[in-house]
Amino acid sequence: MPFSPKFSREDIVAAAFELAGESGFDAVTARNVAKAIGGSVAPLYYHFESVEALVKAVVERVFAVTRELLAEQGGPSPFENMGLAGFEFAKRYPVFFRELVLRPNPYVASYRADEEAMLRMLDSDPKAKDLGMDGRRSLIVKLKAMQIGFQTLIANGQLPAWLGEDEARRMLIETGNSLLDLELVNRAT
Repeated sequence: MPFSPKFSREDIVAAAFELAGESGFDAVTARNVAKAIGGSVAPLYYHFESVEALVKAVVERVFAVTRELLAEQGGPSPFENMGLAGFEFAKRYPVFFRELVLRPNPYVASYRADEEAMLRMLDSDPKAKDLGMDGRRSLIVKLKAMQIGFQTLIANGQLPAWLGEDEARRMLIETGNSLLDLELVNRAT
């Protein structure tokens, strides 16, 4: 009779997602996942050829969460929505932020497709669409550098005591819009 796992692939990814979200990707081991699901390592190896394959599935889930956060923003400006989604990601998932942004890792390459989608989204932004693709790429890099600073403060609980979350969000948007305005002026000259 063939093996029929008690735990689904989704159960295993969910358990690994929780482990990684609390303690980082290094916490995703066969033994830790088995303990988290209350079973043995057999279901893990039934659904995944290796622990690394499971970690890749967790990373895919993290990027799906970032897309969900972006969709949740719903403001009129795709440009501002991207900034606010990054703010929310760092707030809700500080360990994933540190793992994927502040540490060297092999997983960021999977972010490239999402980055291309963000560039296309800027086509519908009234100001950013005038930059052209090269201008938007330049803007995304500048924004990423600025936003990582905000996200690091958020993920590490280092926002100044006098700066509430709403004010930090406003400051993030204000700074992003200033960068966009500067990019537009630089492109025009």
